[in-house]
Amino acid sequence: MRTDLSADAAEKRHRAGGWGQFGRREGLPGRQDGVVQRLSGQDSSFLALETPSTPMHLGWAAILDPEEGRRPTGDDLADLVSERIHLMPAFRRRLATRRLGLVQPDWVDVDVDPRDHIVVHPDTDLLRLCGAVLRAPLDRSRPLWELHMAPDLPDGRIALVVMMHHAIVDGPSGADLMVALLDLDPTVARPSPGTVPAAEPGPGTAHRWRTVARRLARGSRRAPGDLRTAARVGRSLRSWDDAHPGPRPPDPFTAPGSAINGRVTARRAVGFTSVSLAEVHQLRAASGATVNDVALAVVGGALRRWSQRRGQLPHRSLVAMVPVSVRGDGDIRAGNHTSAVLTTLATDCADPEQRLTRVAQVTDAAKRRHDDAGMGDLVRLADLVPPRTSAWFARLGASRPPRRSGPLPFNVVVSNVPGPDVPFYCCGALVDEAYPMGPLTAWTGLNVTVLSYRDRLSFGLVTCPDVIDDVTDLLDAIDDEFDDLSHATTSRRPREGP
Repeated sequence: MRTDLSADAAEKRHRAGGWGQFGRREGLPGRQDGVVQRLSGQDSSFLALETPSTPMHLGWAAILDPEEGRRPTGDDLADLVSERIHLMPAFRRRLATRRLGLVQPDWVDVDVDPRDHIVVHPDTDLLRLCGAVLRAPLDRSRPLWELHMAPDLPDGRIALVVMMHHAIVDGPSGADLMVALLDLDPTVARPSPGTVPAAEPGPGTAHRWRTVARRLARGSRRAPGDLRTAARVGRSLRSWDDAHPGPRPPDPFTAPGSAINGRVTARRAVGFTSVSLAEVHQLRAASGATVNDVALAVVGGALRRWSQRRGQLPHRSLVAMVPVSVRGDGDIRAGNHTSAVLTTLATDCADPEQRLTRVAQVTDAAKRRHDDAGMGDLVRLADLVPPRTSAWFARLGASRPPRRSGPLPFNVVVSNVPGPDVPFYCCGALVDEAYPMGPLTAWTGLNVTVLSYRDRLSFGLVTCPDVIDDVTDLLDAIDDEFDDLSHATTSRRPREGP
């Protein structure tokens, strides 16, 4: 178990380039290599896109409310992970090599002592702690996850912060991974022991070179078929656009420059807020929109308010990139299985109801266009791009991000992760609140991830303070926009009864 003196220690970790000096215990038993499993091109792309200013890990912050004086400790958490590690294969995987090469890298199963991945902090400021751990890259010589606990929040509750690299999870698989750590009641379930693959000696140098040669040959055979798929999708997109003259999703690199875009540094700030899920469903039912549409419209209205206060509202609407799961029903595999669509945030629209209507129309068109044209098939193209090439482009993009004046690929990533509507418990303590956190790109100073849990819809905002100086203003704008949208929709709803 590691104990940091404060969030300042996390700042030192960032300057040192990893957690190693702060608590990797020496002399631990366990072998270093194991069963080999290849990363998908999409998974390895998140490794390649990582730069010192853009760590590619996802976060999840939970506030635990101890019941009847039961206060989980770091040791309790380590014991829980140990008992359930067979249910979380992603927690046992380490990169076979830290360096990216010509073919997609491999995972190897390794022996894991959860205490090496758990940090207990005496800090009482959850937001400061989240910002500190978000800015630091995860150590690629170990499985790419960490758990941070702050047991002494001012109100007596406990903070739990989970960090996982985007290479091992997307939104849905990350949510499934978290459920493996949780219970439906305060009683900590003791799952039957599972079989954990034994760590075995990994392949030698000669075997690795043969693997590289074999994968390069396989990739060259696959390339013509995948390029034909890309051409087919391009033709389908053009046909779809010709057949649907209605609302159109924005094209790439048409997003305007804005105050939320600029050169992103490694600094991070975090903000959380939540709204009533029942009211969200009322808005959804009254407008014919979806929960995701309501979240996008609220974010759009908040960004309009925030930009107007600074006199920096673009004439054209801001554009959101929205991840879309391409998992089949019942697919609970780890890793990434996502595509994406672009949609409007209607920031050029002053009326909240009209903004919601427009967002719903364009987002619906974007999703139908994505599905009908088979855009999810393009994810396979990532397998053809050598990771070393992707990393080179990522470094180039970090050194020369798109001009703040635009045009930009998109302005902000807005993700929506459906969560459970029932309470969960961790180590016997109620998970009272839950907030998600996502990564930034080289030019997006804001990431918004939305999570539904129990009776609340939670907004997790991650910003770069060198682009957006005060995340609190954005949180206030989200609350104000949701209140105005709810009021406008309620005032138009017909009264019931005589």
